Amino acid sequence: MPVRRPPIPPTAITRRSTLELSSPLTHADSDYLNSELNEVLVDRFRTGIFDEGDLDLADEILSRDFTAHIPGFPAEWLKGPEGIKQMATAMRDAFPDVGFSYGVIFARGGKVVLQWTMTGTHRGEIFGVAPTGKFVSFTGTDIFLVSPTGPGGRIAEMWTSWDQWGLLQQLDALPPS
Repeated sequence: MPVRRPPIPPTAITRRSTLELSSPLTHADSDYLNSELNEVLVDRFRTGIFDEGDLDLADEILSRDFTAHIPGFPAEWLKGPEGIKQMATAMRDAFPDVGFSYGVIFARGGKVVLQWTMTGTHRGEIFGVAPTGKFVSFTGTDIFLVSPTGPGGRIAEMWTSWDQWGLLQQLDALPPS
């Protein structure tokens, strides 16, 4: 079972990016530090926007031309901070008790990979499916590309692979085979 990571305070990026080091950074040190900062940024994306519903955070951590590549999601949810706000609102409206647990997180330079499990009770319409009252659990994996703009950067792009079939099965939204 994935372990739920505690939220990282928003000030973590500022604190971590202003560390005073006693020796000059090597390329390997710089890559490691950037990787750690990017993990913090991705953690803030998932926990802040989707877990806690802090929609204003999207403007702070996503690039203006942010693009998400997520099969099955409406096109308007996939562009810019406003699209992510729409996506998070729709998901939180459909699953008001939404919860994410996080498994593997791996960063290398400007790329971060995150495995997650989402749970919640279906209380609002989503993907054209009327509320069922069913508790669901499904998994996904995100790959983020972080651009090096500002301390800690901004998330520029995201690719998600998720168990859409499993979600629709749990909601009885698939035609009988």
